[in-house]
Amino acid sequence: GYRRRFGARVRLECAASRRHATSRFSTIMAMSVNAFIVALLVTCPTLAVKKGRPWDLTLRGKEECKGGLESLKWRICKRDPKTKVQDEGMFYSLPRSSSTWNNEDCILATVPGTVFRSLLENGTFEGIDNDNIYYADNLAKVPDINATGRDFYTFWYVSTARIRLSPECGHPGSSHVRLRLRSVSYSLTVYINGEEKTDVMQPSFSQEGMFRRFEFPIPLSSNPNSRTITANFALLTRPPPHPGAAGPKGGQGGDHEIAKNAAMMQCTAGWDWIQATPDRNTGLWDEVSVVAASPSISVTDPLVTTLSIDPSTQTGIVQVSFFARNLAMELISGKIRVNLTCPNPKSREINPPISLSLSVTLKPLESGDVTSGNVTLRKIGFWYPHTMGQPTLCRGSARFEADKSTEIIPEFVAPASKWEFGVRMVSSYIDPELGGRVFQVNGNRTFIKGGNWIVTDQLLRYSTDYDRYYNEVLMHKKMGLNLIRVWGGGIAERPEFYKACNRLGVMVMQEFWMTGDNNGRWAGSYDWPLNHTIYLAAAKDTILMHRQHPSLMIWCAGNELHPSRLSPSEDIRIGLRDLVQTLDPARFFILSSMGNYTDYDTEYALAPKDGPYGYLPQEEFWKINPGLIFWNGTRADKLRIAFQPELGSVSTPTIESLVRFMPPDDLNQFPLGGNMSEANAIWNFHKYIPYNGMILNYSTPTTIEGYAYRAQLAQYQQYKLLYEGFTERMWSRYSAVIFWKSQSPWPAFRGAFYDWYLAQTGGYFGVKSASYSPQHPLRIQLNPNSRSITVINTSPMGRENLFAKIMAYELTEPGSALIPASQLTFGPFNIDPDESVRGIGSVHDTQGKVLLWRLELVQGGQILASNEYWQSSWSAPQDYRPLGILRNRDPEAELDLGFRGCCTLPSAEWKVVTVSVKNSPKGKSNASFAAFGVRLELHHNPNHKFNPTPNPNPDLNPNPNIDTRVLPSYASDGYFGLLPNEDRKLTVEFSAHLKLEDLKLTGEAWNFKKQDLVFESSIGCFAIC
Repeated sequence: GYRRRFGARVRLECAASRRHATSRFSTIMAMSVNAFIVALLVTCPTLAVKKGRPWDLTLRGKEECKGGLESLKWRICKRDPKTKVQDEGMFYSLPRSSSTWNNEDCILATVPGTVFRSLLENGTFEGIDNDNIYYADNLAKVPDINATGRDFYTFWYVSTARIRLSPECGHPGSSHVRLRLRSVSYSLTVYINGEEKTDVMQPSFSQEGMFRRFEFPIPLSSNPNSRTITANFALLTRPPPHPGAAGPKGGQGGDHEIAKNAAMMQCTAGWDWIQATPDRNTGLWDEVSVVAASPSISVTDPLVTTLSIDPSTQTGIVQVSFFARNLAMELISGKIRVNLTCPNPKSREINPPISLSLSVTLKPLESGDVTSGNVTLRKIGFWYPHTMGQPTLCRGSARFEADKSTEIIPEFVAPASKWEFGVRMVSSYIDPELGGRVFQVNGNRTFIKGGNWIVTDQLLRYSTDYDRYYNEVLMHKKMGLNLIRVWGGGIAERPEFYKACNRLGVMVMQEFWMTGDNNGRWAGSYDWPLNHTIYLAAAKDTILMHRQHPSLMIWCAGNELHPSRLSPSEDIRIGLRDLVQTLDPARFFILSSMGNYTDYDTEYALAPKDGPYGYLPQEEFWKINPGLIFWNGTRADKLRIAFQPELGSVSTPTIESLVRFMPPDDLNQFPLGGNMSEANAIWNFHKYIPYNGMILNYSTPTTIEGYAYRAQLAQYQQYKLLYEGFTERMWSRYSAVIFWKSQSPWPAFRGAFYDWYLAQTGGYFGVKSASYSPQHPLRIQLNPNSRSITVINTSPMGRENLFAKIMAYELTEPGSALIPASQLTFGPFNIDPDESVRGIGSVHDTQGKVLLWRLELVQGGQILASNEYWQSSWSAPQDYRPLGILRNRDPEAELDLGFRGCCTLPSAEWKVVTVSVKNSPKGKSNASFAAFGVRLELHHNPNHKFNPTPNPNPDLNPNPNIDTRVLPSYASDGYFGLLPNEDRKLTVEFSAHLKLEDLKLTGEAWNFKKQDLVFESSIGCFAIC
């Protein structure tokens, strides 16, 4: 086997003599593997690692002696099922020079990264690579594990590192160096320097499960004073034992067998909104690092529990905990030295640190939390979701010091660890009027507007990318969403995700890895997963890893589980409760997102029913439980659903994104009807669902560009009205609404407010227009069913002497004249804190005309809130076909774009350019029409140097700069109306590393062609915003 796999020659480079020994591999094949290893070591006792190689690693720093291994030169090598794992592991983890790798079974690898990712990057599949895997149906052209068998995706990850221990990390003899794996999929065997290694954290458990952490000891140098260690890694990763069959249409976890695995991302086998991942995400998909730590004790996973707060004195009382493990066979004792620092919200300075000391005494192999007494923090800010206030973060640092009487080396001082935490209290109660749960943050009830989250990328290519996580969470914040539900068929999200949520003030509901689709309710078995011990071990690791995050609000056992006596199984149900109660006792825990309306138990599930999933007429969103029906077709409007964990609809990316994953011929076969069967194979492959005639309601499109624009307008209205409808009945019927889904792990046509490329859709701006914030706590909105005005106050302060003003303008006639009968003023009226006032006044019917409605909430001449709608009727189905005539009336009409300034945000991470958008009569007709559906996009200037987006299909589109957009960038508004001669100021945020003079702004409207604003080279963004 080795002869075939490793070629005929082995090159040995020896540091001692610099001699090179080259021999025929066949001459040593008669030896046993062990004899060969001995011969190899005798021939070359010291591995030569040339100085300055890019994969050298130094552990340094007083914070934590840790270094990532992503910069090493990693390879993946195909596992030979005919060879013993022990033989392969010893061979791969021996010193070697690069010529050893000149064989067909070892290729360069990306770490972190799955096996499938590395295969794509090496061109393993003809014509398909890392850039075009989502193009057309390329994903289906790759061999699926169900057809190939598990061996096809079973590989060794192999690399060598020279690790230097800096003085800050302690004396070499007093610490151990470990390989740390934050997660692996699915099972793992580790060899280092020719020896198999066992996880030191949980050595009695098998090394499997997608969401478990592992640490493996790296042998120290034979010289006790040496600070340099050479580590040869060979890590065998295997796919899950039950990969499941994906099926031609995906299905909810394919054939459901994927749920037999312990702690597994179930949607990797496909769902009705995603195709299956061929290797089921096998490999080193998460962070791989090396750490210097105590040989005998592990002190990790800090938790700051808030016991009480007093906003009047800005005081919080907390307890600090750490999870400690004794890894030795002797009694260990010592102290954890802790410093806590919090900012003063009034002075904006950091308060003096609070220092405390926790005594630790652990019996051999004992583990558990070490908790401080009560600690009082004064003059501090609290952590709030961004819709309520500032998400103030404090900082903690800790260092373990061993007692001199301890049997381990007494001089050991563990490297300091640092973390962020927030002082906040979360509670909940069952509201008898709503019939469901209400959550409170810091004593104030919190209306939850959220989105369901799967993962950033189905191939897990962004698992450690903080910038990617930050941008996705930031879009949720900018839409006004304050909670992300990490769905139970996805993953346990990574610390980078939680770090972004902490800083941006977005709460998290994290589910464990069960779904009613695969764990017994509708399919599969209540007994799954098969290995309950590993499942609970993964849950324990997940709780410990994330319990420090203030954004984490809810632990949930799974998605749509039922019935309570069976799902989850008794030992998992009890085990999860005990783990949360023991390790994270102040966090809310519930067993299921949704139960069943026939026997709904508020202590078991958050909701009795969820859904629906599809495009709804706008009038549905002002009815109770919009669009929801029972199995017999009757409406569910009498069912009390206070907390709605999911309801979903359509999603179509903009034309610029569509061309990145859809072939031209397929794009031009865009579906117009209300049946999924009318879409062609590629549209259905990307999970198309119909708009139920709404596309045609804007007139029949003749091009894909026209289709895509109509889709953006339809999404804008759908999601604006959805969130407005739920906000209308805030606290009278609802306490939470979470959309299915707010993001997508691949380019698709189902439920997302922005696409996989991080470009916003019309739906994003629709949700954004329905939002509120502490800076803008008041809303004015219009109920299309009753034609009445509602004003909503989300602040703790009441308002008096308010007036509501309403105006309507014709969209399809020159001049866009104000309709006199529509000009109405209602008031004065008052509104109490955290209250909605409905039925303030009503508007007249539009009489079949398409009008642009403007609403303003005014106090003393100051506009406190405004809103905008387009409507063709208040009493009949919408008919926007006259807008089709408007779109083609003047093909030369264009917007007037102007530069108004540029600055850099204080964080220095973003720049903000301010522009004016004016509707000036420009065009052949010189007629003054309203500009409808105005949108802005920031682009790279193609005349300047930039990194173009890879072209997924150069044969069909030879232009290499297929997409010049700056992604992500954030326009302050989109798909709005501009009256003739109306001028609006807008801002666009973009990454601070870009120069404004290398960019251009593009503006267009439904009835105005694209117009560019090219920024001059003399413009800078040096001022601080």
